[in-house]
Amino acid sequence: MAGGPGALRKGIIEVCDVGVTYAGEQRLGTDSGEHAGSSLAGVGDLNGDGNNDFVTGAPNSNLGGNPDSGTTYMVLDTEAQAVTGCGASGCEVADLSNGAEIDVAPGTLSSNANLAVTGILSPSALPAAVPSGKLFLGATQLGPEGQAIPSPGATIHVPAVRGLESQVSVGESLRLYYYSPTTGWRPASPEAAGWVDSTLNGTVEANPSYPDRRAVMGVVSVLHTYAVFLNDTDGDGIRDERDCAPMDAGAFAVPQEVTGLLLGPAKTALTWNSAAPAAGSATVHDLLRGAVPELPVGNKPSETCVAPGVSGTIATDSTPPQAGHGLWYLVRGRNVCGAGTYGTASNGTPRTSTACP
Repeated sequence: MAGGPGALRKGIIEVCDVGVTYAGEQRLGTDSGEHAGSSLAGVGDLNGDGNNDFVTGAPNSNLGGNPDSGTTYMVLDTEAQAVTGCGASGCEVADLSNGAEIDVAPGTLSSNANLAVTGILSPSALPAAVPSGKLFLGATQLGPEGQAIPSPGATIHVPAVRGLESQVSVGESLRLYYYSPTTGWRPASPEAAGWVDSTLNGTVEANPSYPDRRAVMGVVSVLHTYAVFLNDTDGDGIRDERDCAPMDAGAFAVPQEVTGLLLGPAKTALTWNSAAPAAGSATVHDLLRGAVPELPVGNKPSETCVAPGVSGTIATDSTPPQAGHGLWYLVRGRNVCGAGTYGTASNGTPRTSTACP
């Protein structure tokens, strides 16, 4: 288990998340039948935080590549604390619950400072509202507020919100903003508190505590609450650079192939899975029908647009097939970014038809 300053994380965790989402390590057995991790043991204070840690295991795990080689999980019962006396020897301070971190190199400070760090992954926990037209990626609160860090400065790591990590790329440069209680581009109080452009850029990298996640690394000379925001003009949760319609909140991608098409028991109602979640809330669907002898789809004489522009996931068609023949149905998604396909041929060629608009 791992917790940020002042709050211990409690509850049930999956052991497969140890060392990935929660602080700790996974150690894999190497030989078949080794059954590493066949017992549970208290191991004392492994990481020097004053709390006892423990090791558990999965003796029949095959993660090591061999049958029943086993896996042990070292779980750190950690509550991150402020570091007392970060001075000439330097220090590293981390919020182990999310990977927010500040690193001060040896020789940077000439006197001791009590440093603290808290990662922020919820907009509601920010000291000021997210600026209009922006998407919150993550923030790191550093203390004491306003503490100067002499050259070369301190390296900070701003953790990224899980679910938004796919919208940034390792090596990408992103701007850092800091919270000021007296100024800012978007007033959040009568004193005009808000976010200030630091003019500093950070680089997207692997999160130092959770390598499968992302963080933004930058160098600062004054301790503040630093945040990273992405451009999101239409407020649809997709950054402008990855949004095919950045001014339209109802669309952000061309719809993918529609799945789950089913014909109901009465043979008149058809249902399918919506294409909207992966393309935008304004995505609609076109239901196409044709005669089985004219398959595959592709502007054949029998192709008819039965129900164009359906916003939901159901439509009806009572047209009977000709004697001795059958009918086929396909659905595609469509929005301002473009129309999806009716699937693809075995060679990967998109199936299209002009029957629906």
